[in-house]
Amino acid sequence: MRRIAAILAAAVLLVMCCPAATAADREYTVEELGMTLRLPEEYHILSTQIMDDPFWLDIKEPTAYMQQLKERNIYLLAADADSGTLITVAAKATTAIDYRDLLEPETCLLNPENNIVHDNPEATISREVISTTQTVFYVERFWNAHADNDEAMACATAVNGMDYGIVMQSSGAALTEAQVQTFRSIVESVWFTDLPELEPTPLTQEYRIEELGMTLTLPEQYHVITSQGISDETLTLHLDDPAALMQGLMDSGVFMAAYVPDYSSAVMVEVATTELEDFRTQLDRDLLAPENDFTELGIHNIQSCELIQTPQAPFLAVRFEAEDGRSGFGSFTVMDGVCFAVMAYPTANNPLTKSLLQDLSGMTESIRFDGIRDVLRPSDTVVLALELALLVLLLPGPALIYRHLIKKQPISRKRASLVVLLQQILPAGGFMLAQTIIPNIMQEQLLELAGLVCVAATFVIYSEGYRAPKKEQPQPEEA
Repeated sequence: MRRIAAILAAAVLLVMCCPAATAADREYTVEELGMTLRLPEEYHILSTQIMDDPFWLDIKEPTAYMQQLKERNIYLLAADADSGTLITVAAKATTAIDYRDLLEPETCLLNPENNIVHDNPEATISREVISTTQTVFYVERFWNAHADNDEAMACATAVNGMDYGIVMQSSGAALTEAQVQTFRSIVESVWFTDLPELEPTPLTQEYRIEELGMTLTLPEQYHVITSQGISDETLTLHLDDPAALMQGLMDSGVFMAAYVPDYSSAVMVEVATTELEDFRTQLDRDLLAPENDFTELGIHNIQSCELIQTPQAPFLAVRFEAEDGRSGFGSFTVMDGVCFAVMAYPTANNPLTKSLLQDLSGMTESIRFDGIRDVLRPSDTVVLALELALLVLLLPGPALIYRHLIKKQPISRKRASLVVLLQQILPAGGFMLAQTIIPNIMQEQLLELAGLVCVAATFVIYSEGYRAPKKEQPQPEEA
């Protein structure tokens, strides 16, 4: 991508020297790339599939010229002689992260430190990201120092192991707004035929951490190092002393280190003592409460949080910012004063990816501990149903006992209303006020309690136990 403008500088000069012509407006296919796109009707096309345009016949011998371009990874040329504009489509194999896998494409691609199109940050005019149905494109408008400071636009995307790029270059002038919009439309029209979907990596290889009595399953291609050894010999090529590294990690509480195949991310199994309450004894809503503080575990600035249920314990899966400023994923649980965590970090300046998050979720669900029996934790829905049933029975209970077992006769409506007011409404209102003041009580609980009070009060007021018999009205005597 960075050298395309320089390679095509001579081609632009040829375009400027040739007369204008017209071509049919249609969708063009680059069969070698499995790619289609739409181009304006005034552009003249040269590709392996289209070599009969008179415009190109007047410049070069098309077959030989196209072969030279393909050797430089260029598969289509489109020229507009009137405006002196040249469009190129290029592609080459890459090991870069698939753009579809980026968790936050804009944050990653628009990073000023990235040199996706060229090496001169001062030449950049503007940057943007265009999302299509299939992928995302990085788009940049810049001054092309390789071609007499002509203005150019370029886009890039990486999908399925290929790096695709499109460049629009104007000779000797700035691009007009119409040309800029045309380029955006071309990018949005790109379609890749037979593009396979990104599939989750199957977790097939089980590993055991003897020191923790813990097993978990990872993708087979991960490079894993534990105190029991190294899963892949290629890992030794990236480590000076694996044994010393593992000992140092264990001294800091890390008992497993795993690396994705391209070493762009690492997964660590960490253990630390903590004073946090055992997760197995807490309700889901309490674990997910936004006021929870996990800074003692080195987890700061939690950006998202969800619950992963395993047979033995619930895990909190979070996206967070570590003490050193790195963003990462983590899942952890607390049992008997010990925090067990699986943490995933991008290495160096690599971005967070969807696949890393999927791998972490799968690893977490596979975790099993020796000597800990499976526990059945009721869901929040079941707990709420039990609370409703219990409170509906308990709130009117004392009044019903007083009426049926002690007094054994109906009481007046006035007495019934007074009992409801003193026994239920006032205490419940005070309790709700206390909950409002105490920050650890969630708003949902206030609504639950308000509903329960209304149900119980209505039930008591209109129950048979509080309904006094009507007095019979005397009948008028007949004359």
